[in-house]
Amino acid sequence: MAANPPSISSLLDPVNFKVRFTPLAPRQDTRVVTRLYALVTSVDAATTPSLLMEWVEDCAAWLLDSRDAQTRNKTLTLLLDVLESLDDRRAAMNAALSLALQHTSALRLLSDTGLPTEHGFFAEAANRLSLKLLPEAPDPTDLAQLLFRCFPGEPEAKWVEDIPEELSDRVVRLLPALQSETVSRQVLPDVRQAAQLLAVRVSALGLADDVRSRSPALAIAQSPFLELSHSVEAALAEVPGATVAAGRAREAITACRHTVNAVLANLETSGVSVDLVYRLERITKSLDRLFILLTLISATDDKAAVVRKRFFVNLLRGAALDRSLTQIVSRSSRQLARKVIERAGSTGEHYITRSNAEWHEMISSAGGGGAITAFTAQLKFVIIAAGLPAFFEGFFASLNYVASFLGMQFFGFTLATKQPSMTAAALASNIKERSNEEAPDLEPLLDQIAGIARSQLAAIIGNIGVVVPTGIAIDLVVRLVRGHSVLDAATAHHVVETYDPIHTATILWGALTGVFLWVSSLAAGAFENWAVYRKLPEALTSLRPVRWFLGPQRSKKLNDFLHHNIAGFGGNFTLGVLMGMVSPIGKFFGVPLAAAHVTLSSAQLTFAGMQQGPEAIMQTPFLLALLGIVIIGALNFGVSFVLALLVALQARDLGARSQLRIGRALLQRFLKAPRSFILPPKAGLTDAAVAAEPAAVVNPPENL
Repeated sequence: MAANPPSISSLLDPVNFKVRFTPLAPRQDTRVVTRLYALVTSVDAATTPSLLMEWVEDCAAWLLDSRDAQTRNKTLTLLLDVLESLDDRRAAMNAALSLALQHTSALRLLSDTGLPTEHGFFAEAANRLSLKLLPEAPDPTDLAQLLFRCFPGEPEAKWVEDIPEELSDRVVRLLPALQSETVSRQVLPDVRQAAQLLAVRVSALGLADDVRSRSPALAIAQSPFLELSHSVEAALAEVPGATVAAGRAREAITACRHTVNAVLANLETSGVSVDLVYRLERITKSLDRLFILLTLISATDDKAAVVRKRFFVNLLRGAALDRSLTQIVSRSSRQLARKVIERAGSTGEHYITRSNAEWHEMISSAGGGGAITAFTAQLKFVIIAAGLPAFFEGFFASLNYVASFLGMQFFGFTLATKQPSMTAAALASNIKERSNEEAPDLEPLLDQIAGIARSQLAAIIGNIGVVVPTGIAIDLVVRLVRGHSVLDAATAHHVVETYDPIHTATILWGALTGVFLWVSSLAAGAFENWAVYRKLPEALTSLRPVRWFLGPQRSKKLNDFLHHNIAGFGGNFTLGVLMGMVSPIGKFFGVPLAAAHVTLSSAQLTFAGMQQGPEAIMQTPFLLALLGIVIIGALNFGVSFVLALLVALQARDLGARSQLRIGRALLQRFLKAPRSFILPPKAGLTDAAVAAEPAAVVNPPENL
């Protein structure tokens, strides 16, 4: 006679429970079944909000124990099989879940989760960092915290989103407490309060002074942000099923979005701050959330269930992102990085030659920079010879560099290694514009790249071509006046040894200086952005003493001068301090650090060669030092250009496909017209015209 199936009551025996459900468990794991038994039998003990939250957390931890989605589905199926077999446990679990919703508030979940907070960027970043390092005190009345504890990351949200439809139907049938309609009815009062709260917050943010000053000129009474709060109140008071007030609320949301877009566009000229971008992001996200909440309140058709599930998944993702420090930095700094890069790029346009006259002008400008650099190198040896303490040596070295770089700026001279980071930003701007087109004409972009390459070469020729003879002239004058060279024998020998790329850290120093050059370009863009955002030139020239001393016309000239040169002030000061202080800081930490700048290094090696004489410069040590100078130059240019280009492209979200297309076109241009990367086009021609000329050597006729 066949054995009778176990009764429902006997299934609550631990042994029978394991025997019945272990074959259904993932990988027939008895530990999974044992933990499930503890959960279904302990649900009755969850009588307080704290115990109830702990029980729900334990259920979620059991369900999500595996990272594999298929295993999680099998675990969920096991739970549903148990609930189908145990009616009283199913009723107890539904009662517990309903009680959990009754004891918790969804207001913070709906109005804060996944949205930028009111703390501002820096306060919010500090708060997220503290949450990473310290545990959070549990709040049994907060549904947002409960959801985060149950579904702590993106993988969990992805699993909920991808649960098979037949499995979702079983969940809804066996756990009606989790039906979207049931949950919506229970949290509907919180939904309405969240909509009211978001409308008031957005109105306050949109009417802030720095937002209004960058918005289209409107009276406060006509501001869409003021209308938003009133229209949302009317929509919430409207009879269910009516659409007039709800439609006006949606129109107000759209108008607020248009205003935010206008403010973002105005940042192109008025400057940008992290906190302003953060608040604009908060307005945008809050408007999106408000639109969804109004939809949930008025939804009456069959699509409501789909909207509710999608919204729930977005809340899960938002709860995870609310704890992410990298996410807030990336989200809030992207716009700032883009504006800083654009300002550096606008400066970089001045370093690109497009004609023969501009190319020769670049050589002349770089020649002036080389002449000043020779005197800078001589003064550096004077500072070192003074034997000052490390800090003061770095301090005066920084002053020397800053004065040199600012002198070049005032006289319109060029330092070759300052170009790459600036021109890379300008290049990224053009790349983004071209890559957004469906069939982009890449010729203007290729012209710009060729112009950058030959501009770098012209700057090198000008710098090195003048710094060496200027160094020789300085040494001859010093000999005539003082009877000896600029350097003594020991110092000259040390200089030659310093630039040996095989036995010293010259390669590291050259790369480090490339990083400094890149950082100085960021500082230039950031300082200009800060000055424009604060309207610093206008503020300085509006001072009464300045206007009285200079008069109206000269005050205007000073204002224009500051607008054109303030980026250079920030970049030159930053580069000078970095190069001057790196060695003392390295000594403080016991690390041999130094700045190796190709033009300065060339001047120093020139002084060393003048002391050692013509015979020594043909010896191996000096030739190795010359090789080191070449490597330093390549690293100065390469590191700064690559870093600037990568950051600029990241700020502009350029995809890999666009990069590959541009690289292929660039290679074809180089093979067809290599001369355009070295020399400017002939008079009356453009780079594209030169590239279009037949190149018989590269592409020979087929009959040859």
